[in-house]
Amino acid sequence: MNPSDPDMDFVLSVLDTGKKIRDLYEGHKALITEMQNRAMTTAQIAMVKAAFVKAIGMAMFSLENQFRQYGGERPPTTPFQTSPSPAPKKTIVPVAIAGDCRTGSLSETSIREITSILGFTPNVKDGDAKVKASWGFMVDGVRCGIWDYKGSYRDGYFSTFGPHHLLVHLFGAKYRGG
Repeated sequence: MNPSDPDMDFVLSVLDTGKKIRDLYEGHKALITEMQNRAMTTAQIAMVKAAFVKAIGMAMFSLENQFRQYGGERPPTTPFQTSPSPAPKKTIVPVAIAGDCRTGSLSETSIREITSILGFTPNVKDGDAKVKASWGFMVDGVRCGIWDYKGSYRDGYFSTFGPHHLLVHLFGAKYRGG
């Protein structure tokens, strides 16, 4: 790729975002180690981890927007790959907790469709009367969750918790990070 190539700005932008994600990860590891050395409480460490998940989610959202601006499609990952290989099947296991915080959303979907994709009915009993349907699950060992809030299911809208790439894998364009 030569410097006059119109894709050069895109590539440099993606590389810069990738470096920011790596720096966030390295900073997070160092901070958690320091907190453990200072005998911080589990709750304090959990708050830092939640902030890290949010920061990574925002960086991934930025990366997704960069790809969208590129033309709506991700470029091949290698010069020899012209189409993406089929994604491997993910293992989904129900768990009793839906999520710590909202990291994204699903739109234009239903309780029935979510149940069909996950393979089980809403399984988390939320003490909050504002939530009608709530799913807690692990995807390949990573905790995720989906819930409606204040009747949002009637509009086909649900809140989500979990990594962007896993929820996109499961729900495609119906998922939005952030």
